[in-house]
Amino acid sequence: MKHIGFKRVLTIAECGGVLVACWKSTQINSAMYLGKFENEQMTLVECEGGHEVGGVRTEEELRQDGFKNACLVEKPSETAAESWQEYEDCFVQVWEEVEPVDEDEITDAEALQIITGQ
Repeated sequence: MKHIGFKRVLTIAECGGVLVACWKSTQINSAMYLGKFENEQMTLVECEGGHEVGGVRTEEELRQDGFKNACLVEKPSETAAESWQEYEDCFVQVWEEVEPVDEDEITDAEALQIITGQ
């Protein structure tokens, strides 16, 4: 029987508009994400068992290349916009609610033009 070890990892979730951090036990060889900003975009790489999933680099090589732990947070709604907060040792995904744009809405100037015909 193969022994499965566990480790404690810090997870961050949004609860009532507040980010909450808590420790969670997980399998040692479970998947994790590493992230790095490249060309102003977040590049995420999934690692499992110390290696890049579907790639050839080790977790250590990725870290040497500037990748850090990336904490993914569940998207709270369909209209939420994603951004990333960078900390010394990790990146945290942040979601901000965005008001949906009503494409049928017109400006005051457009309404005045319609009313006056000018």
